[in-house]
Amino acid sequence: MSSYDKEMYERSLYYRHVVDETNEIDVHKWIESEKAGKDIGINKARLSWIINHKNKWHTDWIKENLKDVDNKTN
Repeated sequence: MSSYDKEMYERSLYYRHVVDETNEIDVHKWIESEKAGKDIGINKARLSWIINHKNKWHTDWIKENLKDVDNKTN
């Protein structure tokens, strides 16, 4: 996991989203680079992740994190 501001991560839903998405892209880059036998680069990994995974990941992330927001406001 990349380094990030843990306090900001807890306070800002937007920041949390950016950190979590970046981590997902990094994992995707590693997996796809292993399959290719070489580093595919962040730009190719990001585009591949967006095309193949972002919609489902984003839907799941919203469901999970909005539940956390509801728990913090109730």
